[in-house]
Amino acid sequence: MDDNLSDYEDSSYDCPTLSAYYDFETDYGIVGCVIASFGILGNFISIVVLSQARLNSTTSFFLRCLAIYDTILLFLQVLIYAIPWIMDMCSFWDHILLAALFMVYPLSAVAHTGSIYMVVVLALERYLAVSKPFHAISKWTYNRARKISLIVLVWAFVYNAPRFFEYKPQLYHDGSWNRTWLNSHSTSLTTNSMYIMIYLGYISLVIEIIVPLIVLTVFHIQLLHLLRTRHKSILRINAVRQADRHTLTATIFAITFILFGCQSFVFAYNILHSTLWKSRCTLACFHVHHITILVIMLNSAVNFIFYCLLGRKFRLVLFELVLGRRTTMITMKSSEGNGHSLVSMGMST
Repeated sequence: MDDNLSDYEDSSYDCPTLSAYYDFETDYGIVGCVIASFGILGNFISIVVLSQARLNSTTSFFLRCLAIYDTILLFLQVLIYAIPWIMDMCSFWDHILLAALFMVYPLSAVAHTGSIYMVVVLALERYLAVSKPFHAISKWTYNRARKISLIVLVWAFVYNAPRFFEYKPQLYHDGSWNRTWLNSHSTSLTTNSMYIMIYLGYISLVIEIIVPLIVLTVFHIQLLHLLRTRHKSILRINAVRQADRHTLTATIFAITFILFGCQSFVFAYNILHSTLWKSRCTLACFHVHHITILVIMLNSAVNFIFYCLLGRKFRLVLFELVLGRRTTMITMKSSEGNGHSLVSMGMST
């Protein structure tokens, strides 16, 4: 996520010069708050549902980690962007934001990187589960899943370490308020051409866009090939169990597809930011910047929809939690004898 905050939120900007953009920013801010509110609620529900015993697996563990990253990202994006867009940038809120910006901004970047690579881990897990199911059962233990999630977290912090040096806390006196405030003052990194071009441009392009998308493309192409070639043999196995595996794989496909679209938009913005970093953005660039932030937020907010649409077990467990009753599934052999078919559901208190 390479949206240099100094483009718009730098306190050195004279607030009246940005008055032409206020109406647009208010609209973007409202949309951002709506997306974030839905996403945070959906991710919280997802964490609760995926934590239930009936859904316990390494995949659900990784999905919970993804939901945590997305929730943190949405919350921080609201603080950094959505609320300031709605409120006057010269208001009291702006002083509060600037005081916390030196920590909130890099942490949001960490959450964004963690979210991207957690999707990569999920794609790898799905590929191994389909291609080598017995090997995956023995190798993808909870202990190993925790280690992998910890590696993703450490990697997200290491990669985004330079962002912690983009801003530094500094006290300053505001005559209009007659108060001394803590301000997150931008360092020389935010205007360093080499840093912007190499780290925010090329390195970010490779680490956050090219590498994840190539890896995801390879895994999903292999998955599609395996699912197509094994379709006939799968029909002879437990149909209900295989249906669950297929819907889980389809969910990961959907999450990856959205990530592809969002990262493509981020890629376009990175190119724009790397080439126009010296000049103040025009109105068109202003819109691209704000839409990119909303796209990143949207990517972190929609997974709950996919779980509900594609996850049969997820819907059943959610149904149980809402009604306080347990759903039982009754299966029987089909008349053709090739597996099991779901015939009815019952409710028990």
